[in-house]
Amino acid sequence: MQTTEAKIEDVIAKPLAMKGLGVVQIRILQGTKSKKVQILLEDTSTGSITLDQCADASHTISAILDVEDVIPGRYDLEVSSPGIDRPLVKAEDFATYAGFETSIEVNLPVEGRRRFRGQLIGVEGNEVRIEVDRTTYALPLTNIRQAKPVVTEALMKAHKDGHFRKHKPTETLH
Repeated sequence: MQTTEAKIEDVIAKPLAMKGLGVVQIRILQGTKSKKVQILLEDTSTGSITLDQCADASHTISAILDVEDVIPGRYDLEVSSPGIDRPLVKAEDFATYAGFETSIEVNLPVEGRRRFRGQLIGVEGNEVRIEVDRTTYALPLTNIRQAKPVVTEALMKAHKDGHFRKHKPTETLH
């Protein structure tokens, strides 16, 4: 059975892709009076997103969700940038951030641990590899509760230098 978050992504992904935007994460948080639907987006060419893009995407998503009626009951929609310490959710996220210090929490313990903080090695098949205190752990993607890069000088420099741009500009020969 598909989660509500997956249903939302199914109906918004294609229209957003036409605007050059990709879905990073969708979360539904239960508030006291209504739900909050939090959608993190990024520009697929830059790896970030502008305020104008967020506003435009919010209008698009709101219209789609009203027509598709995917979310039962009242909800507030929040569309934003994932930020420098963005959640790592998909296999490609872990591959992109390989080499950077990362914090990962798992649902079920792996070798007696639930929390891992160390250098992200990358992804092999359906497992994320992380080195913590000279020990490499293989964490099944399906067991990862939450993961994000740790904000370090190296991460900030990489962002500043455009390391995370999805499509790097090509050189032109004169």
